[in-house]
Amino acid sequence: MTEFLNHISIGQDLYMGQAFDDVHAVYCYFGSGIIISSVSLYKIQMKS
Repeated sequence: MTEFLNHISIGQDLYMGQAFDDVHAVYCYFGSGIIISSVSLYKIQMKS
């Protein structure tokens, strides 16, 4: 995982995690954790 994270762009939107069992789910299950880029967090913050 660390190797993967070291190769992504800091300006790239990223949201990853373990998907819900529901095939129509659009969000990840937070029990196993998520990875979200600072760019994505900034965009969320600016919308609120």
